[in-house]
Amino acid sequence: MGSKKHERLAYRLSDIIIRLNNGERLNIDTLTQDYQVCTRTLKRDFQERLAMLDFSDSGPVFYQLSPNRVGYLNLTEIKRFANFASVQDLLPKIDRQFFMTS
Repeated sequence: MGSKKHERLAYRLSDIIIRLNNGERLNIDTLTQDYQVCTRTLKRDFQERLAMLDFSDSGPVFYQLSPNRVGYLNLTEIKRFANFASVQDLLPKIDRQFFMTS
């Protein structure tokens, strides 16, 4: 996988996590348009790369974090996920300033 593909993957996963953490209910059909990827790619993201998250809706069309997990992801959890997904070197430096400007 080339550098650009890794960057797109890191952006897509981080954006999905932020949106889920903000309480959004994500529609996989809308996400395919937002990220210019096929449904199969997004299903793999949710079923493999984001499988450790606690979903109240878990497909096949809608994904949403359980209400008790919304806002739960903190800096430690995000770093843990980045390491787990092997994208830690592709994400920008994550610190308090990053969260304030995002």
